[in-house]
Amino acid sequence: MKPSPPSSANKLFKLFEKSDWPGLVAACRRTLRGSPADLMAHRLLGFALFKTDNTPKALEAFEQAVKRHPQDAELLINVGKVLVELALFSRAIDMLEAFCKLRPKHLEGKLLLCQAYYTTKHNQRGFEVAQEAYELAQSDHERSAALTQRSIHRRELGQIKEAIADCSEAIRLTPRQATNHHNRLLFLLSDPTGKPEEVYDAATYFSEIFETPFLKNPTSFAHKNRERNKKIRLGFLSPDIRMHAVTCYLEGTISQLNRDHFSLHAYYLYPTEDYITERLKNQFDTFVNISRTPTPEAFQQIIDDDIDILFDLAGHTGFNGLQITMRKAAPIQVSWMGFIGTIGLKSVDYFLTDPFLNPAQNQEFYVEKMVHFPSTPAVYRPMNRYPIWRYQPKFKIRETPALRNDFITFGSTNNLGKITDNTLAIWGELISSSEKFKIIIEGKSFDDPVFCNDYFKKLESHGINRSKVTLVPLDTNKQYLLYHDIDILLDPFPLTGGTTSFDSLWMGVPIVTLMGNAPQSRMTASILKFMDRSEWIASDTREYIHIAKQLASNATELNQIRQSLRDEFEHSVICDESRIGNLLGQHFRAMWLNWLDHESDTSAIESYLPEAEIIEASGLKAPAAVHLSSGKCISLSEAHQLLEKLTTKAREYRTEEKSSIDTHHWREATLFCEKILDSVPNDPATLTYLAEIEQAHGEDEFSVVYMEYALKQLSFMNVQYDTH
Repeated sequence: MKPSPPSSANKLFKLFEKSDWPGLVAACRRTLRGSPADLMAHRLLGFALFKTDNTPKALEAFEQAVKRHPQDAELLINVGKVLVELALFSRAIDMLEAFCKLRPKHLEGKLLLCQAYYTTKHNQRGFEVAQEAYELAQSDHERSAALTQRSIHRRELGQIKEAIADCSEAIRLTPRQATNHHNRLLFLLSDPTGKPEEVYDAATYFSEIFETPFLKNPTSFAHKNRERNKKIRLGFLSPDIRMHAVTCYLEGTISQLNRDHFSLHAYYLYPTEDYITERLKNQFDTFVNISRTPTPEAFQQIIDDDIDILFDLAGHTGFNGLQITMRKAAPIQVSWMGFIGTIGLKSVDYFLTDPFLNPAQNQEFYVEKMVHFPSTPAVYRPMNRYPIWRYQPKFKIRETPALRNDFITFGSTNNLGKITDNTLAIWGELISSSEKFKIIIEGKSFDDPVFCNDYFKKLESHGINRSKVTLVPLDTNKQYLLYHDIDILLDPFPLTGGTTSFDSLWMGVPIVTLMGNAPQSRMTASILKFMDRSEWIASDTREYIHIAKQLASNATELNQIRQSLRDEFEHSVICDESRIGNLLGQHFRAMWLNWLDHESDTSAIESYLPEAEIIEASGLKAPAAVHLSSGKCISLSEAHQLLEKLTTKAREYRTEEKSSIDTHHWREATLFCEKILDSVPNDPATLTYLAEIEQAHGEDEFSVVYMEYALKQLSFMNVQYDTH
């Protein structure tokens, strides 16, 4: 942003050039008091407020400015830039579309609009605008920027090869533009003909370009407290502690770490926070938003916080912190959850995985040392948006739709970028093999009739008649409800489902998957393996079709699978939070001891597992705890005592006039129940209290569901006790 000031605005412009943001705010406001329509003051006030971190006031100022000057192109693009930086993409589109109408040949405006379109799922339009931007580009830098935008929309449209080619060309033009390296690595995971060594080569090339300067002057950790059994300080570097798939695994996993042995510190990288961010803050001892902190300062903060083990939870995904990670912000750094392949950085010591997803021979494709868990190194929690909803009647398992439809509905809920031509060819062979086979495909852009028509043509080219297809626009608010209409989920390949596979199984829908050799082609297979459902894992396309037909052959048996699958899933090792918390504690202690004894040598970590020193120091099992706020937690028994007091008080105030769930005391008890279940899902005592609350207010259906869950959990706990 660099406005061209008229002579009357020289004072404002001088303050802008000096970056005197408080002074500029004051000057703009003085000007607007005397001249409410002053254009320069309107152009600069919102931006200056944004620079002083007063985002609400900045947005308010922008809104007023645009009302006054809706046709001022410079104002529109400046507002659009800030909205994009704040990740308010829907609002940015309005500004940037208006700007592009006024300035149709303005390259930067088109690139910003492409970025906003991507996040709001307008991929066909985004691709078209990116193509326009590429044709306008004059320099290598401009062409690279246009290729960046074109590639991300191509990936969402299923054009994987073309997306990779765009990234590679952009890297050739501007090798030090990190975004294209990140995107190429992501897209290589979806390439049906890609090889693991290509991901490795691209990741190590990224390291060569960006990490090499920092390796010459490594961080010193001579000041470290080296007590073997000290409380270890764990740092979590992530842009995804928000409404994001990563929180489906992060929340339940870290809640089980023994706080007598570990303190948890979050470093948040996304421009905005949401209600999930607020909830997960309770799990950490400290939570610091570093999204607008310059990289050197963010790195220094982690150093000053004396983090012992830093977990990179994003890898090469959006808004990542690799520029911090490559500087070696902690003596031990670990890649976990966010990226399925190698990050490629020598500064990252370990990669958490399991032996099925990544057999030992895959080590040659990882720069990091693979650390294998006996099951998945994180647990899945359903309904991360609103955890209490998992008990709502509308999410109960229903009968398989084939019983009411008299036909089998296959389904796909994965990103359309994963559904390659090879996948569609196999699906086409399957769907066309029976008049009673239909398919639902959920995806971005299916609310666009033009895109739908093009996709129908694509499906027909692979033998899938449009009369057999229902295209459903992606709606995150209906993440689980669509499974009520699907009998069998079809996994794409070679990049298989991740969170969608967990979601499907929790909703009782079986999955057919094709297992490949690379980790990205074994994600669903790994889940099924740990559920003892290997019979749904195919080794080739013939077997894939055979398994799908076999599942579809008997609707009654399919319904029996559906009715039992949620219990089977929830009681498997992949949902055993306590077990995973204990294993993680042992591994983290092992990493610490290994660093004390070997410093940079990661090869000896297995020699520490599961030695008595590790088990004793990490704690065999974290006591059940309820996290009330950042750095504050109480035991589950203490939480039950508080809940009883709250409920007793609510009972005492219960009258006909005060029987609404919205009355203060009942609501207080309900919110505390939610707080407990955020930390200890399926706690039978808390579910029983919720059943009482719902019954007290005439919500019998809800009350019954809570009691069913409570009794089911008690039964499961008794079985566990008898087994041991």
